[in-house]
Amino acid sequence: MSADLFFLCFFMVVALLGAIIGMSRVVKIMTSGVFGLIISILCCYSIGQMFMSIPAIAELVAYVHTRAIEAWELFKFINVGIIAYYVGMFLIIQIARKLTVAIFKRIMEAKLPIVRFLNRALGSLSAVAFAFIGVLVFFAVVQIIIDSETGRSFLDWLGSGFMRRIFDANPIRF
Repeated sequence: MSADLFFLCFFMVVALLGAIIGMSRVVKIMTSGVFGLIISILCCYSIGQMFMSIPAIAELVAYVHTRAIEAWELFKFINVGIIAYYVGMFLIIQIARKLTVAIFKRIMEAKLPIVRFLNRALGSLSAVAFAFIGVLVFFAVVQIIIDSETGRSFLDWLGSGFMRRIFDANPIRF
């Protein structure tokens, strides 16, 4: 079986499962537990970098760091301002994630026929999107071991098809 056919079948099964369970449950599954923590950490990193460019926030982080150094000299080596900033950002994102999922779940589980149809259709799309992100992360891990025998045999299996182009253009790098 070629890699393209394998991944096509995989994504079709994932789409079917997403349509069966609906988007509200797909989002709940993918944003809870370890996946939720990973998503929150990635959001903290990307949003945190963006907000850190705001001068008032950068000054506040620097102020907290200098006050921490004044309190205890060991904090010269540990930037307490950055740690406090990202812990606060993480808590805010966790609360926002939980509220968004709860509200979204209530909306998508309404008894209206159009909402049920949208829940199933969007469930299929969101399940495929989450699976595709998982495949990209898997490809990034394979790129780490690309020089090994396992990595080379995986590349041979991918061949020169569509998934090989996805593998080569993978935006996720470790």
